[in-house]
Amino acid sequence: MIEFENEVSQHSGKHIRCDINVRGHFEVKLNNKLYSTLVYKTLDCSAVYREAIKGQYLFLIDTESTDNEEMRNKMHLLPKNIQSLNLPINFTEIQKEVYVKDWIRQILEEMRLK
Repeated sequence: MIEFENEVSQHSGKHIRCDINVRGHFEVKLNNKLYSTLVYKTLDCSAVYREAIKGQYLFLIDTESTDNEEMRNKMHLLPKNIQSLNLPINFTEIQKEVYVKDWIRQILEEMRLK
């Protein structure tokens, strides 16, 4: 595992370790469309962030919903700060829904401008 992490660290980009036992999907309805995301729980991220973090939820647009198609193939063209979403693990389901909807709105708006 150490060799693998050393190899990965040589590549540019943001590298985040996730708990392989905590992952799933999170869906939100927005403008009569159903958007689906992958959710992972990050591990201690002191190498990525300035302070030690006991974990966050990491949201990524997934391939499950057909309503994701317009976003899915253009995610790499978006600003890095909206390619994924991190939320505290202590957020309620309602808080997650509000933030995920806002994030998807940002993505759709950014794609509309391009």
